[in-house]
Amino acid sequence: MAYGFADKERDYRANEQPEVAAAMGERRREVMQVVKRLRNYIKDLRPPGLEELGLDSALEELVESLQASAAKTGTTLNLSTSGDLDSVPEKVAYAFLQVVREAIRNALEHAHASQISVHMDITGNEASIEVKDDGVGFKVPAHLSDFSRRDHYGMVGMDEYSNLIGGVLQVRSKSGKGSSVRLHAPVNRAVLPG
Repeated sequence: MAYGFADKERDYRANEQPEVAAAMGERRREVMQVVKRLRNYIKDLRPPGLEELGLDSALEELVESLQASAAKTGTTLNLSTSGDLDSVPEKVAYAFLQVVREAIRNALEHAHASQISVHMDITGNEASIEVKDDGVGFKVPAHLSDFSRRDHYGMVGMDEYSNLIGGVLQVRSKSGKGSSVRLHAPVNRAVLPG
């Protein structure tokens, strides 16, 4: 799937135009990198395993998939759960997974944390998840939408996912004391919006 670049590259080599062939080869590699990134974005939009295996397995798979990134930064990533995660409706589970993914990625990219913990709890008709790190912390604006003014859309996206399921997103942070992202939402199908 080189989008015709390989054939053109061979033609230029055959016609003794190595500089053009080299440039074509470089463009082909760039296109393949873009395709790979797009596939990863698409995969992120629909977490594998959620429909087939439920929230518990999908959450484990998500955390496991981010372990390699955590290891590169020297960060320990831990997951703990309590309650029946698989009783959570798919719409709520999907929102929780997206919030966890973004919170972990933010911590890995910005926090310089040595430890990130994820804990999800299901109690009755309520679900909560918290992603905490022991990193450098940051200033939390009065409104999460203020992050978009600084081109930081991850927090805005987490807030939007929270709103879609009638949840409450709390972001707390202190300079030098780490950060906490907590999502609390109903899991009873009767009280879910939409």
